[in-house]
Amino acid sequence: MKKVKIIVIIVLMVLFISVSEGKERALFIDSTSSQVFTPLRLFLERGERWEWIEISPALQGAEGLDFSELQEKCDFLFRGYERDDLLFFEVVDLKTSSKILALVRKKEDEDYMLEELKEKLAREFTFHREIKIIFVREEYGKSSIIFSDIEGRRQIPVYTTEEAYIESPLLSPDTRYLIFVLDRGWGKGIYRLNLENGKVGTLSVTDFKDYSPALSSRGHKIAFVSERKNKQSIFQMNIDGSSQEPLIEKDNLLQWPAFSPDDRYLAYCELINGQWSLKLHDLLTQEEKDFDFPLNVKQPVFASGGKRIIFVGEEGGNSDIYLLDLVNQNLTRLTYDNSPKENPFPSPDNNWVAFSSQKEGNNWDIFLLDMMKGTTKRLTSSWGRETHPSFSPFPVY
Repeated sequence: MKKVKIIVIIVLMVLFISVSEGKERALFIDSTSSQVFTPLRLFLERGERWEWIEISPALQGAEGLDFSELQEKCDFLFRGYERDDLLFFEVVDLKTSSKILALVRKKEDEDYMLEELKEKLAREFTFHREIKIIFVREEYGKSSIIFSDIEGRRQIPVYTTEEAYIESPLLSPDTRYLIFVLDRGWGKGIYRLNLENGKVGTLSVTDFKDYSPALSSRGHKIAFVSERKNKQSIFQMNIDGSSQEPLIEKDNLLQWPAFSPDDRYLAYCELINGQWSLKLHDLLTQEEKDFDFPLNVKQPVFASGGKRIIFVGEEGGNSDIYLLDLVNQNLTRLTYDNSPKENPFPSPDNNWVAFSSQKEGNNWDIFLLDMMKGTTKRLTSSWGRETHPSFSPFPVY
């Protein structure tokens, strides 16, 4: 036993040394008068990849850096500076004396440049993974909105509550807001989380049940289901909750609205003779197209491009994901395991479809369907209940 303990200690020491020595030395210099690039230093530090080296202010001028002297001190140089009305940022691999990133923008485009640099730096160094998938996790009496990478290895809770169940989280196209539903048992409402300051605001009107939100492609409008006037109809409102008005009203129950990418059409489902049927509503002409499938159609959503709709189809007690080609009216079954499924959501590049499924017992997890290979992989495998996946409009770091 004593020998085993010694071996374990030695292994741990080797691992510690290898990790410590594995960090590359980096130098960050911001020579701009207003320290424009300072936020990038904080962004880079999140990667925990580098050991940051400090040098004297005398060596931090924009011009005349002695690379040979810097090579003795560090491996990478991150440098930002300005000339006239232009901003410059570059990354130099001091081991090879080569530039691996260089970007120049006008000073008036400062904010855009910082976001562009974050994306380029994260892709170049892959020091942390892109946030692409959003879903809900219910665990230990709490309901949380989780941001995850495509592999499920980096999962970050961004909002948690013990007072209600969260449904349908959607990230706005500008990535500033999360739109979601809180189900408190006695009522449902639509809320908006400001990701910049963490504040949550109510978008729904008191005394009504509002749920199943859908964001327009520009993020200005929200279509949603509301139970008002003793009906279950589809309404719309602005992103701030103003100008709430009926969009589609019928005698039958309506559910699951979804905007087309060009915001011209709204797909939704209507309950007819006990079965949910797919409808396509032209928001410009108010004309509708009906689809008569031998399926109970649920939760339709447009794929990027707007020419295909993905939905859950139920038949004979079985549930699978289907794809409808709106051009030739072809219907394709995408999954064949017949397990309960909900909330399909395609990725912006149409390479993946995320969905929740109940595979073992009563446990729901998030799965990803590879549209190229036709294979499915599991994203989550916790004891929690994971549902309502959606994709970020573009990668977030």
